[in-house]
Amino acid sequence: MYFIGAGFSAGLGYPLGNGLIRCLNKHLRRMGARNGSEAERVAAEILDFERTYVQADSSQYFGNVVEFFTLAQMHAEDPYDFLFTGKNDGSTFFETLAALTRTCFTRICQNNQGPGGIPKRILDTVVSSAHAVVSFNWDEEVDWYFTWKNDESDPVYTRKGWSGPNEYLLLKPHGSVGWYDIGQGLRNQNLYFIVSDADERIRHNKRRLISYEAFRLPLTHGSVNPHTLTCPPVISAPTFAKQFKYEEQRLIWSDVIEVCKQANEFVFLGYSLPTDDYFTRAALRKSLNERKPDSVRCLIVNRDVTRPNPKARNFVQRLTSYEQLMQNYTSVFGPLEARNFLKCDFSDDDESFEEKLKDAISKAVIA
Repeated sequence: MYFIGAGFSAGLGYPLGNGLIRCLNKHLRRMGARNGSEAERVAAEILDFERTYVQADSSQYFGNVVEFFTLAQMHAEDPYDFLFTGKNDGSTFFETLAALTRTCFTRICQNNQGPGGIPKRILDTVVSSAHAVVSFNWDEEVDWYFTWKNDESDPVYTRKGWSGPNEYLLLKPHGSVGWYDIGQGLRNQNLYFIVSDADERIRHNKRRLISYEAFRLPLTHGSVNPHTLTCPPVISAPTFAKQFKYEEQRLIWSDVIEVCKQANEFVFLGYSLPTDDYFTRAALRKSLNERKPDSVRCLIVNRDVTRPNPKARNFVQRLTSYEQLMQNYTSVFGPLEARNFLKCDFSDDDESFEEKLKDAISKAVIA
């Protein structure tokens, strides 16, 4: 069972953590020539929201991305909350953020034309009939890989829809920049529900989330050009206070819990298992409590799995990342050994990495 976090996608050119808002503003500046005043308006709205609610010192460029997106989502769900008095006209701010993130991520995905380097070599180890993949990222790099791996391969987004020999189970509990509400009136070609007909847990007339095969920007009825700053995708803020507007989201989280219960191998790829990701931590603990520890393998593949050299650049920041990573994992899995860690920079390439990963997994027993 593979868990994919932000560090994995960072190796493919996606912004990491607090760099996301900076990346969105950079993308807005590039869009300015075509979108003009609309792009400028969104940039000003982001800066105003950040200064008002997130970062007290405006000389510091953007605060915590989790805090930023969480407050924006809170505002969207309850725009008349006491915190946002006087800002009721900004109740669509999260939708604008989601649409802008989608546009930025879609451009990166199109430029990449599928994952390469170490990320691709990792995905090459996934066996369709045996391995589940849980991606906490909004991007579509893994979707792209499973779609184009061969002529018959496809990603499947819920457990009960996972049946064919070329179907890859890809659970995305935080949503995706390629998922939309059917009520948005998309007219892209080859639309489909993310819950397939093979999964009967949601009646067909109750399904809401759709996607389309091409990794492109959305088109809606009456629109001439693809949407760039409107038509938001269905994504969830990376916060402990997760909200599930759609039945499909609840179903995916229940599938994450069920797959964890059945898994004997847990491979964490660029994922820090943050303390505020309560649902994932609870699913893992429940799984571990129902079996003997020595029957489980746990491998953390990350850049920060070794204590940094005191002479290294950004030593204090890297030391903090290392110590936090160790604390996050030991609080769930208990004491871990060197065999449970594999150092990796996902932006590199290594022809032997696939074999290194397989060997590391085979040895990553929990004591």
